[in-house]
Amino acid sequence: MYPTLGLELEFDITQLLYLGVFARRAKIHRKRVDQCLACARAEKGFCDRKWKAVDYKVSDDRCRNVGKEKRKECELQGHAGGEDNGETPRWIITADGCLDMSYPEHPPSKANFFGNQLFNH
Repeated sequence: MYPTLGLELEFDITQLLYLGVFARRAKIHRKRVDQCLACARAEKGFCDRKWKAVDYKVSDDRCRNVGKEKRKECELQGHAGGEDNGETPRWIITADGCLDMSYPEHPPSKANFFGNQLFNH
């Protein structure tokens, strides 16, 4: 018979796994805000559809002529939905509007391990 000693460590690595995903998401968001700011400087409109419409395409991120019809087209075209708390697409014509653009950020995990059990708070 041999005496043994064991040690078991458990870590929630969810945040670590998603770190790259959310870093890329933040980089894309910064690029979109810069594009929106360029549109505002050129006195054009920007339709913020990413995370707000299930049929979003990268080609949606372009400057558009300002007008009631373009605003209506932005806010009503396609299918609303996505990950941004049920918000609908936004028509933006000012720098402040561009800076107010948002994207879903991953909240910190509230789960804790105790022994081999996972507890959510």
